[in-house]
Amino acid sequence: AGAAAGAGQGYPAAGGSSEYDAAATTDVDRQQKALEEALRAEAKSTTTTTYNFAYDTAGDGYDRFVDVGDPYEEKRHKGRLEFTTFTHTTTARHDTLFCFALMQSEGYERGLVKKLYETRVSLFECDAWVVFSDAEVDLAPPTAEPAVTKNVGSLKCEYGGKWQLALNTDVFVKAWKHVFSGEEYLKHAWTVKVDPDSVFLPRLLRMQVSRETLDPENRVYLNNCDQGLHGPIEIISRGGMKAFHKGLHECISDKRLSDERKIWGEDVFLRHCLTKLKVEKVDNFHLLSEPACLWENPQKDGCISGKVSYHPFKKEEDYFKCLEQAQNARPQTDADTTTTRLLRVLKPDR
Repeated sequence: AGAAAGAGQGYPAAGGSSEYDAAATTDVDRQQKALEEALRAEAKSTTTTTYNFAYDTAGDGYDRFVDVGDPYEEKRHKGRLEFTTFTHTTTARHDTLFCFALMQSEGYERGLVKKLYETRVSLFECDAWVVFSDAEVDLAPPTAEPAVTKNVGSLKCEYGGKWQLALNTDVFVKAWKHVFSGEEYLKHAWTVKVDPDSVFLPRLLRMQVSRETLDPENRVYLNNCDQGLHGPIEIISRGGMKAFHKGLHECISDKRLSDERKIWGEDVFLRHCLTKLKVEKVDNFHLLSEPACLWENPQKDGCISGKVSYHPFKKEEDYFKCLEQAQNARPQTDADTTTTRLLRVLKPDR
């Protein structure tokens, strides 16, 4: 029960965990829960099922089909049976999401993430999720089944570099190691790291990753900004995650990347590490709206662009106002987004 214990290495699936069971008080809830569990089961593997059956050439209606293997039925229809085989293949979905966030146990993040959990938005709409923190914090309301964050130790870091950024690479490396040890990411097509103050709509991300050209088994990450990958939301394919897991130690020991950790945040480390490990960058500028990317300012102009996420929104009132706007916005596409038409003047990745 909760993110710190239970099946699936302690990573509950949204809509299918014990927390959800506490809320499933009606038949409709239970039916929805069963449907979501079936969809997740379908997404985890590709299976081929063969059905053997026969039918009576003289039969009619319900009596036409015969249960193969039942001696009585076969004898009753003897001489009139034709046998056939039907094969059904279920292919794994390409849009399943495993999402995680880091949450400070003190400060605004605690209250905000608890509200996100209560309303089942942001990462709590993903197929599976986990929240890491510097303490075990119960995210659930008092009367609900506990949903406890996973304690990974201190999340403190220094600030520095030209822009006085949070030098938080070591903190996030620790989180990624927990993700790898849990192995839940292997069951899903895409792994998503999302910051608590990022207004995130998993529904729109599923639309973006469902494109036929994106195969989650390939080693790719999605670049969300003209300045290079930015940390409010980070999206890596299953193939990319496998390469990241295998080669993380190479990035930690790399001198250039080690030096960058003293002046840049975790997102610069991540994109340079993935590049070193030959995980391909796939540009997708429909993923993030924030002032540091593509001259956008959702705090001033509203969360109406149709993008997957908006940043930063630290106050609960501002967050949910943005979320309401984003939910009512038309999803962005390559055909109509202004950011796509601006690509010819983008600055090079630093």
